Amino acid sequence: MNYSLFILHFRPLENYPPIQNLLHVINQCSESKKIRIRCISTRGQMQMISFQGIEVNRFGRLNSSKLLLWWTYLWYNFAALFLLLIHRPNLVMYYESLSAFPVYVYSRFINRSAKVYIHYHEYTSPAEYEKSSPVERFFHRLEKSIYGIVDWISHTNKMRLDQFLVDENITFNKVKHHCLPNYPLKKWAMPNQNWNGKDALKMIYVGYSLTEKGSYLSEIVEYLSQLTIKTTLSIFCLKQNDFLKQFEGTNGSLTIKVHKALAYEELPIILSQHHIGLILYKATTPNYINNAPNKLFEYLSCGLDVWYPQEMLGIHEYKTQESPKVVCIDFNFLKQVNINHLLLNENESRNITYFAENVYSQLIHRLEKA
Repeated sequence: MNYSLFILHFRPLENYPPIQNLLHVINQCSESKKIRIRCISTRGQMQMISFQGIEVNRFGRLNSSKLLLWWTYLWYNFAALFLLLIHRPNLVMYYESLSAFPVYVYSRFINRSAKVYIHYHEYTSPAEYEKSSPVERFFHRLEKSIYGIVDWISHTNKMRLDQFLVDENITFNKVKHHCLPNYPLKKWAMPNQNWNGKDALKMIYVGYSLTEKGSYLSEIVEYLSQLTIKTTLSIFCLKQNDFLKQFEGTNGSLTIKVHKALAYEELPIILSQHHIGLILYKATTPNYINNAPNKLFEYLSCGLDVWYPQEMLGIHEYKTQESPKVVCIDFNFLKQVNINHLLLNENESRNITYFAENVYSQLIHRLEKA
């Protein structure tokens, strides 16, 4: 079978809702049925998912073993390059620098007429690239040489895109440079029930991990445990650690439960059982400072209020007192925060329209017309 679009995503698809949503949206669009897709990724810790009408190949596995990681680098890149050589697709898209090598070789030396699309889940500064693995640094040096000839480069928001263009000394081109926010699908969300003021106030955090250095977990636990309001905090993390697990149990008026990560399709059921979604990053790098993470829009789509740290500038544009609210908090001075003020909902509810279908329509149109 001939594939018109190859998507290379080195890290496991199961860990990244945006790529899952893109594949689902392409399948939903009637016109895009003519886009035959092959996706190349790796295996991770979570159960593998499949996508109707899309062939997914996984070469290698990512876990804590460095030996296995180096084998995966070799196996993934040579297998992906071999498949590109055999199938000769006209359209190639890759996510992140770690997926760049096969596309670089293919577009430079095998099929120079291929149209290349690049998307970055994260923003990586030049200083961070210098501290990254030798493989990632090498791949990034290669991809820099094709930035001028690719057809599409996108980041998750304008702040990240603008910083990327400055770093790479690239002039903005409205045809080539785009923003693809991390919105969920229209059908994905399930509405929650508003807090009635009597039962426990239910909070939730969903993410990759929480660490003492990188999160405000200690601060929020201390604050919530001293409230007179009975609260629960459910934590769902892919990577667990001793710091995280030490908080399990009841502390004052707060009860904390730590759970294993959920498959993305299972998340709305759990989110809809809560009232407030937490974002707890200690944003100290440009990537996190300029971040509006997918969990923001997932929380909102299920009707949850969102609390986020004031240093996350990428979320400021979504701040609102309309329900569901997006509330900016200084987690270093939580003692000064009035919980009753945070929970007050005097404004009318708003309709949430952060949908992946709207985000990806322009990209899919470009792919279909290419």
